[in-house]
Amino acid sequence: MNFKQDALKKVTEHIETINIFIDDGWSKQEAIDYVRSTTVIGPQYWTMVLDAFKPKVKLLKKGIKIDGQYYPVFYSSSKNHTKGMATIYIKTYKRLPPSAHEIFSVKNDTDSMTDYFEQDRIQIPPDSPFFEQVENLS
Repeated sequence: MNFKQDALKKVTEHIETINIFIDDGWSKQEAIDYVRSTTVIGPQYWTMVLDAFKPKVKLLKKGIKIDGQYYPVFYSSSKNHTKGMATIYIKTYKRLPPSAHEIFSVKNDTDSMTDYFEQDRIQIPPDSPFFEQVENLS
């Protein structure tokens, strides 16, 4: 086995180990930090390990998928926003997962004490990699 194959095998083992800790109730960050502190692997390979735990987002015509979970949405063009941001409005009152907050600027001004409820909305700035796609879908 050459060096690259050995390194990729270690990356796979690290991902599996982190998943075991997550299944045991550890947070994703705790598991990653622990495995990182107890093993030696090059920084380029740690990037591969961390990429495996990034939230996966797919923008669809009538919804978005975040980590495989579908949320119905409608899109609003940046032309409708004073700061030039495109917006994704979630159609249900179901809250977006924490992984969505890692990627997007999620807004929700719900105030349950006054019975004021809002759906989540995502504002996409022009420098975001998702901006062009949201503009095309709006």
